[in-house]
Amino acid sequence: MKQDTKKTISARVNESITDILSEQDLPTSQIVEAGIIHFLKLKEEEKIAFIAENSAEVTNEKDLVVMQKVWPDILRDYTGTTRFKDLIEIAKLAKSAGVGFHVVRESLKSTGMLSIGAGIVAGSMMSLAKVLMQNKKK
Repeated sequence: MKQDTKKTISARVNESITDILSEQDLPTSQIVEAGIIHFLKLKEEEKIAFIAENSAEVTNEKDLVVMQKVWPDILRDYTGTTRFKDLIEIAKLAKSAGVGFHVVRESLKSTGMLSIGAGIVAGSMMSLAKVLMQNKKK
């Protein structure tokens, strides 16, 4: 997908949902954009079910997973960084290597690169992608 300029949108969202986002320090814009992209990847009948099944009117609040930590802490624990750009670099690496996000994260963790922070991923993408591709073929 080409990198267009970001456009500000507005939406009416159930107040208790926005309260949860705020309390957990979740990145609202990134969640909205990711949700829209996910929706656009669905087949027609899946789009209908997605909206119906995830509407506030049919979702019980007890079904929502409330995190024990705030988002930046969870992100730091899981990826070694809180920078969204670094998170995207890990995802790009996974896509270029043809493996899942979690595989790349585990590879970075096992090589010690994750503890330094994912910012170094960009410079190491090609070498790590080759390693991952070799592991995938085995």
